[in-house]
Amino acid sequence: MTECLTGPVGNPTNFASLSLSRRVGFLSYKLTQILLHTFEERLAAVKLTTRTYFMLSAIDREPPLSQQELSRLIGVDPTTVVALVDDLEQLGYVKRSRNRSDRRRHDLLLTAAGRRNLAAAHRVADEVEAEIFSPLTAAERDTYADLTRKVLANHWPA
Repeated sequence: MTECLTGPVGNPTNFASLSLSRRVGFLSYKLTQILLHTFEERLAAVKLTTRTYFMLSAIDREPPLSQQELSRLIGVDPTTVVALVDDLEQLGYVKRSRNRSDRRRHDLLLTAAGRRNLAAAHRVADEVEAEIFSPLTAAERDTYADLTRKVLANHWPA
């Protein structure tokens, strides 16, 4: 059972009479609410939130990102990124390393524990997405993802 508007909804036809149910923005908003709620609940088992999961995923790359680059990449305020990196560092998932060529810059690196937790979080993401998108065929899911990326590419900050 998922939650829609102010009460439980087992089927989207319960709100089909609303004029909003024909608005892509409303439908995207409701789907995002459902995804985030489910994802947050399940990520708690690996001591992550959606934001920290996105951050770990972004940090897991070469060359390493700075905090400023991470902020721009995931679209989160730099001050918030610093606080979240502090949390991830306390959990032992991330370490800051002074960049050898630019001493003002701190590179963000995953620790072994961070890699293990990220792998567990990826499994959680796979399970949640499989559950939420189960009414769609694999081809429909790919089409949905392609269309979403196309819209985001036109609006995501550079």
